Amino acid sequence: MPEQPELPHGFRYIRHTDTKRSLKSFVPEMDRYTLEYYYQWSLEPNSLVVLREVEEKIAAVAHVTIHDDHVMLEMLVRNKIHSYHGSAGDLVILVEKLIAPHYGKNEIRLEALNHIVSYYGTRGYEIYGKSYRDVTWEDLTPMRKRLGSS
Repeated sequence: MPEQPELPHGFRYIRHTDTKRSLKSFVPEMDRYTLEYYYQWSLEPNSLVVLREVEEKIAAVAHVTIHDDHVMLEMLVRNKIHSYHGSAGDLVILVEKLIAPHYGKNEIRLEALNHIVSYYGTRGYEIYGKSYRDVTWEDLTPMRKRLGSS
């Protein structure tokens, strides 16, 4: 995997020292994944964990994996302890405009929880597979966005 892209102001890669900080989501199932999990994921090959910081506080976190033909947005969580409206959306834009192009990928994929499918639809993501029931997450819907489309 090529070098990680340099991130703009307000974004940074997770560091080991972040594992002591708090993260609380708006979705109870996500709360089982502490910043320690995210840090460990960041150490895996082809894996990035990016933080959105506002006033030196973690406002949102994204876990992204790089595949042969796409980028996968594995997890995206807005921190309700230091909630900054739009911080998770800022990370989606960063993946679309910086991370995917940096790695030469023109498609972003994700599996959306039911309550967020329409949000991703407004951002140009389309459903490309059948929704399925996951033991942890309940219903998930595979979605993708081909870059260059609206």
